[in-house]
Amino acid sequence: MYQFLKNRSRHDRNLTVRHEAIKALVRGWKDDLNTLIWLKHLTQKDENGAVRRIAIEAILENYPERSEILDLLRDRSTNDPDEQVRKFAEEQLAILQARKS
Repeated sequence: MYQFLKNRSRHDRNLTVRHEAIKALVRGWKDDLNTLIWLKHLTQKDENGAVRRIAIEAILENYPERSEILDLLRDRSTNDPDEQVRKFAEEQLAILQARKS
């Protein structure tokens, strides 16, 4: 099932299916380090900006204490090809930095 969901999260033509597959992966395999690795991969390599944002949201919601999250948000806020994803990452970075202050 893990591989099926991973495949759907990456290759399904329907954005809703991809979103639900990402949510199901996190729900079922949150504690598996490969799930976080996969989500990080999606944030950087997926062709669809909406999927990259969904992956960022899933990471923020399920792995908020991970130290690499700030670096990921910094990277996406400056390097994502989609302006909306960059803006979202920038906003989330500001929120996390304010919480740590």
